[in-house]
Amino acid sequence: MYITDKHIFIHMNKTGGVFVKDWMIANMGAKVLKYKHAPIRMLPDKYIVPRTTIGVTRNPFPWYVSYYHYHQQEAGTYRNISFKEYVLRHTMNPRPLLSLMGKKVRKKFPRLYPPNTKLPMGAWTYHFINYFCYDSIPYFKQEPGWAKWNEWHDLDVLWRTETLKRDMTRTFGEKYTSRIHGFKKRNRSKHKKYQLYYDNEMIDLVNKREGVLMERLGYEF
Repeated sequence: MYITDKHIFIHMNKTGGVFVKDWMIANMGAKVLKYKHAPIRMLPDKYIVPRTTIGVTRNPFPWYVSYYHYHQQEAGTYRNISFKEYVLRHTMNPRPLLSLMGKKVRKKFPRLYPPNTKLPMGAWTYHFINYFCYDSIPYFKQEPGWAKWNEWHDLDVLWRTETLKRDMTRTFGEKYTSRIHGFKKRNRSKHKKYQLYYDNEMIDLVNKREGVLMERLGYEF
């Protein structure tokens, strides 16, 4: 997470967060707190008030494509499997995907990992809850009623990758408009349109495992 005098940015993977944190460092003097992908529950109480907590979410369908290419090209994992296999065997069972993090990180932050491997959700929903919900453990224990989740995040502001610059301007103020829109893009995706990666079976599976949160956020294929 990244912190300024007035804001705290919680950096969920593959949502445009590199652009946000680089912009905040360059324009607001933001500094990393804990480590760059620390979830909100690791935020010390003394930093909460009067700062605004911010997170970014993204449609799960392009999010999976982006994460797939990241693991293949940058992380160097899953190089010999297809996107379909990646979705069917790995991301619909979040623990194998998350275990790709280094052993030191897993040991230092054991609560980043679910206590079982039969979660009623896919990796996108898992990441959202893990990053943006203070009390994430009940969901990872499959307690009844998680699908009726009412308080669906503990952020003050939730941005979307699809409207990121507009959302940033709304939060930081019109005086930053030119700086936000003139800031060079980071980690631009080079893969094909995400729709080309999915067949009907995969679409149905993502809708089933991520459907509760997708409906709340207004996302669809």
